Amino acid sequence: MGNRIKIGKVTGATGLKGEVRVYSYAESNDRFSRLAGVWLEDDEYGIENVRFHKDMVILKLAGINDRNTAEKVKNRFVYMNEEDLEELPEGQYYVKDLIGLKAVTVSGDEIGTITDILQNTPQDIYEIEKKDGKKALIPGVPDFLKKIDTENGVVVFDPAEGLLDLN
Repeated sequence: MGNRIKIGKVTGATGLKGEVRVYSYAESNDRFSRLAGVWLEDDEYGIENVRFHKDMVILKLAGINDRNTAEKVKNRFVYMNEEDLEELPEGQYYVKDLIGLKAVTVSGDEIGTITDILQNTPQDIYEIEKKDGKKALIPGVPDFLKKIDTENGVVVFDPAEGLLDLN
C-alpha cells in the first residue's frame, strides 16, 4: 500500500449529499483541512469539503455524491500520503518514526523494541516488546525518557525501580 499513514476510519454517511463521518486518529482534526485528498483503503479521493461536528470530521469526497455511495465506504480506514506530513520542530517525532527502534536503559541494557506509543493518556506511553516476548509500558515523561536518537535507532529510558523485569 505504498507509504500511507492511517489517520481515521469512516463511521458512516451523514446527510443526503454523500458526506461521510470520520473518526480521526490524527493528532489534530485540522490535519484534514490541510489535505487535498485521502485514500479509503486502495481508492484515492479528492477532498471537496471538510467540516467538523463535535469530535467527528465530516468529509465531502469527490465522486461520492449520494448517501447510498457514502454508506458503501463505511468502516473503511482513511489514509494520507506520507509526503503530506509537515516537518516537525526539532525534538518532536512522529510515532511511525519511533516504532521499531531499540529501547535501552541508561546503563546500556537492552529493554526490547518499541511496538507502539499510546497517546490517549495524559502523557505518551511507550509500549515495548521485551526479549522474552512480554510487553513493557513506560511513560514518556522526562524522569523516564532520557534520549531519542533516531539516527542510531535507539530510545534511552531510565525506568523507575521495579518498572521493568529484565532478568
